[in-house]
Amino acid sequence: MISHVLKLCKEKVKKRKTKSAKRKAKIRIRIPALRFKFIMKHQLTGKIVSDKMDKTVVVLVERLKEHPKYRRRYKVSKKYKAHDEKGEYKIGDVVVIEECRPISADKRWKVVKEVVAAEVKDKESKNKKGKKEGDQDQDKEE
Repeated sequence: MISHVLKLCKEKVKKRKTKSAKRKAKIRIRIPALRFKFIMKHQLTGKIVSDKMDKTVVVLVERLKEHPKYRRRYKVSKKYKAHDEKGEYKIGDVVVIEECRPISADKRWKVVKEVVAAEVKDKESKNKKGKKEGDQDQDKEE
């Protein structure tokens, strides 16, 4: 009698093992292997505020935020430090930055491309324009 009960228990244990093994096999089959070759990363557009650091630019990103109760929209700005390997971007350039792995304690973004180049303004051209306008004012007074 005891041997018969032991045999039944052993069979139940074997059945349990096989069922769980089958379940695991089914689960493995059901879940497809998802492998992305290209992962889209966050991109932001902003204006370069500072380029004084070596291989780093500070980009000011502005966005519109809406007040939850009053529905009034207002500007919110944030500065991001972005990696510029060649040092080709200057103050005033509008650029696109993309998130990447941490490069330093503050840098987690890199500059991807330039959207709009900054206007180059010479001090001499400003002085000439200022003098011309001043000369015209003196002529009017006379």
